[in-house]
Amino acid sequence: MNDLTYEIQRFIDRFDLLTLITSISSIILAIISVILSILFYWAGHKNNKETSQLTSEIQSKTETLAALFDKMFNTSFRMIENQSIAMQNQLFDSKVKVENQNTLNYDLEILVFLNSVRKCKLEEIANKFNIEERRVKEIIMRFADNGVAKMQGNEVYVVENTNSRRESDSTRSSIYNNQLSD
Repeated sequence: MNDLTYEIQRFIDRFDLLTLITSISSIILAIISVILSILFYWAGHKNNKETSQLTSEIQSKTETLAALFDKMFNTSFRMIENQSIAMQNQLFDSKVKVENQNTLNYDLEILVFLNSVRKCKLEEIANKFNIEERRVKEIIMRFADNGVAKMQGNEVYVVENTNSRRESDSTRSSIYNNQLSD
């Protein structure tokens, strides 16, 4: 029996030792978990402060951008309004300039048309561009003075040149210059 009590005593001693080791390890783990929870709380609190600070910065910058956008929007509309007013003033106050510009546009359009058809009547040009035959005749006479076209009676012909491209460019610029001087 002695052996049995001895074995039981040994078993209890080993069990006590195992219990002691388990208790010490659980205390160490508890201390580590408390330290980690404090660290996580501190990091979360720090991130929360940074996030709220960034949120307030974003909000202030958004308000600044909104104010700038409103200012730009209002300025753009004022510029468009001023440009529209200036265009209206230019259109209604200087009819002579507009008439000269229209004449220049007719010159170029008629020149392009003549180059495409090569031969036509005055009334065809007048009808196509919806202008008076007298005005068409004046334009054709300017072309004739520059050697681009000639007129026989009511017929208009394009003058053929060997250097037609170079002369056509110089004719266009001379027509433009003549128009500006008129």
